[in-house]
Amino acid sequence: MDIIKELFPLSELDLEYQSSNKRKAYRVKGENLSVLFRGKKYKVKDISATGIGILLEDGVSIREGTDIVIDLFIQDKLFLKNLKAKVVRVKGNLIGCEFKNLSRREELALDKLVLELQKKELERKG
Repeated sequence: MDIIKELFPLSELDLEYQSSNKRKAYRVKGENLSVLFRGKKYKVKDISATGIGILLEDGVSIREGTDIVIDLFIQDKLFLKNLKAKVVRVKGNLIGCEFKNLSRREELALDKLVLELQKKELERKG
């Protein structure tokens, strides 16, 4: 058995959201995050290491299953460029996207971003 699993209870290590919800990873609010998509910036509702929720404007339409490429910004500063994603959910102006074919560097950057945002959420609650 893995030594890490022996030393720490599974609940402390498992960051996946376990419920009837289909999400694959813990999501945090997308405060101060935006994306550039189709030449225009949009607010991020939430983000995880595996996906992102983007708030589109009225009149912007997109279908589930569409592959997209986005640039992710933190406080209007470019954080990650040319992230590939697939639209997996469309609900009104909100689209839920799953990241696709991330490089190791992109994975690590998203993990770090989500962790830092999660820390900020906990500080506000504490």
